[in-house]
Amino acid sequence: MIKRIFLSLSSVLIGLFTLKTIKIYLIRRRYKHLPGPKTNGIIGFYFGQYFEIVNHVSNQNLQHELHLKWSKLYGSIFKYQVLDRMTVIISNEETVKATLIDEDIPKKPIAAFPLGERFLGFGLLTETDKSKWRHRRQILNHVFKKDILLGNLNEFNSKGDILIEHLKNLCLSNGSSSSLQLFYELNRLTLDIIAKVAFDLDTNCLKKSESKLNLYITKGLEATTLEIIDPLCKFKPNKWSSITNLKESMRKLRKFSIESLTIKLNELKDTQFLGKNVLSFLIQNAKTEEDFDFERLVDDFVTFFIGGQETTANALAFCFLELGQNPEVLKKLREEIDSVLGSKKYINNDDLSKLEYTSAVFKESLRKWPPVASFSRILDEDIELLGYKIPKNTFFLMPVYVMARSEKYFPEPEEFKPERFLKNDPFSSQNRISSYTYMPFSIGPRNCIGQNFAKIEGKLILAKIIQNFDFELDPNQSFKVVQHATLRPIDGVKIFLKPRQ
Repeated sequence: MIKRIFLSLSSVLIGLFTLKTIKIYLIRRRYKHLPGPKTNGIIGFYFGQYFEIVNHVSNQNLQHELHLKWSKLYGSIFKYQVLDRMTVIISNEETVKATLIDEDIPKKPIAAFPLGERFLGFGLLTETDKSKWRHRRQILNHVFKKDILLGNLNEFNSKGDILIEHLKNLCLSNGSSSSLQLFYELNRLTLDIIAKVAFDLDTNCLKKSESKLNLYITKGLEATTLEIIDPLCKFKPNKWSSITNLKESMRKLRKFSIESLTIKLNELKDTQFLGKNVLSFLIQNAKTEEDFDFERLVDDFVTFFIGGQETTANALAFCFLELGQNPEVLKKLREEIDSVLGSKKYINNDDLSKLEYTSAVFKESLRKWPPVASFSRILDEDIELLGYKIPKNTFFLMPVYVMARSEKYFPEPEEFKPERFLKNDPFSSQNRISSYTYMPFSIGPRNCIGQNFAKIEGKLILAKIIQNFDFELDPNQSFKVVQHATLRPIDGVKIFLKPRQ
């Protein structure tokens, strides 16, 4: 009896292994005409570049550095294998235009259900049904128009002033001999701003020594990255405890979102008045639909919370990491801010328009360290790119990080040169910067709806901090970068901060 069971199980396992082998063989055959890193032996056949990627990332390196290395070796279109999936990287103006604009290839919802837990679900960022996405996008476009956002300058300034006072208090309590991790202060600030401006919520994260809400968001993003980098993580016992923690954090984030939305819905139940913010428009939309889908409302709530916080905080953190290494840039930045703002506290729209070099610094930070380092798409039909036939169901990555580090598009790409983005600079005046090569907010119909929000917030907060403080990097600062879906400095940008007289 036992022998029969053993033989039956063996037959099943052999059958499954044979099917998997055939599947991988057929996949490799479909993509054999594309250049890319080679695989060696039977391990390479079944796993592709899996071990190379996992080992690279486990040594505190970015996967995008491998993409950059491979792009230099294999060109602007290549493939690599992870288990039974091929990924195609395209880093060329023509291919980016073809995939994101001409063909409008469908999005791959990577952060929807990481580790099997609902994170962004079917929110605006991850919705794949084009008709549903288009309907919600059209409704929400109005909220993120620049003139609407400028009407919230009071909130941007108010939260910025709270940050300045908070940092001054930290300087007093820590003394001149202790550094602080600026990223975590910026991370709490941007969460407070998006909560108030978009949802009329007072999270007051800056006033808390530890913000659980920030932690939940970070863990959700970490879960997304873990599943992308290591699709076998669920089968590794040493990862189980970490995965349990990540899943629990995503549940707590969703619980917070449900509770916050329920309170707001009850507040608005008996009134016809709704403000001009994201939540109001989402509720208006939901009230007019035949079926009120509360779970999708929560998805959008989480999506805007994360999109409005994480990218701006990361971009600002990289600004200070670069300014600390480039004193001449910092000197020019401070001169402009002092000239335009002087000692005034309130920054208005005219001030923002005059802060041209400040804007260039923020844009250069987004170029060198794009918070979202790549965008994913999946082909719904065969396509030809640069003479190569790409089969249906191909998983694409548009590597923003790789293109921004390409000598072809940005001379001396490793250098921090805000002048690239000044109108009178030869590089900029010759229209060398294209929306197909510089795309920190993506391009096409699925571009980032909150990019105006991020630009206003980023420039204003950068100006306020430089206006009020001198700083230098802690000599022990690491320059490594970690990916938790978005890129962030691994050390949190350790700086010595001193109020300016």
